[in-house]
Amino acid sequence: MSATTFLTTLSDMTAELQFQLQASALSPIVTSSVIQTELNNAYAWAGRQFKWPALKAARTADTNEQANYDYPTDFQPESITRVEIAGLTNPVFERKDFEDYLDYTENFPTNTDQIFANYWTQFFIFPIQVANPGSSNMSIWGYKNVTPMVNTTDVTIFSNYDPLANMAIVKQAKAVIQAPLEGKNPAMVEDAEAKEILATIFGKIKEDSMNDQRLDHPMFRVPDYFSGSVSTTDIGSFNVTTIQGSGFN
Repeated sequence: MSATTFLTTLSDMTAELQFQLQASALSPIVTSSVIQTELNNAYAWAGRQFKWPALKAARTADTNEQANYDYPTDFQPESITRVEIAGLTNPVFERKDFEDYLDYTENFPTNTDQIFANYWTQFFIFPIQVANPGSSNMSIWGYKNVTPMVNTTDVTIFSNYDPLANMAIVKQAKAVIQAPLEGKNPAMVEDAEAKEILATIFGKIKEDSMNDQRLDHPMFRVPDYFSGSVSTTDIGSFNVTTIQGSGFN
């Protein structure tokens, strides 16, 4: 049984959580302040469970003649997916694993391949670009954090897409409240159900996005391991010469 058919606002979620706690010994000691705090904590948790399209964001910054830059303050850690710097012949920097980035910059310090790597709440670029203050010449794409709910009418990123995800937020908040006083088992059930709800919703989003094929990219990249020649342009070819010569390609 549920207090609210569709959970859309903070008020809806608060009422639902209070309703679910009525049958619990916790009910008299759980204040409205605690409920709002735990709902927002659960919302932040849900926002980082998957790469939700609603959290995609772009920001700009100035290059500053350095390799490492701090993340935008509202971005999730390790979430930058693309970096471009205006004024270059090819503005795009290709994303690499951080350890590979370190190896590459150490082994090929004079190469000009443009790469970047995430390091928690920093990102690193190579080659280092000249300082260009006030230009906002660097564009960064990634995923931002959710905005905490403050007013009773505030909604989540899920409210206008699939409000069922808000029930997952309620369940996660309930799990956190339950755990200290009612033991881990009931909390684990709520946590598992919350994760299952979010996974199902994100699965539908991924299924919808599978029809989006990138321009000038194959649907599936299959290396041609048995080709008798080396090609640098054919899609699906395996460029042994380039890989051995400079590391990233």
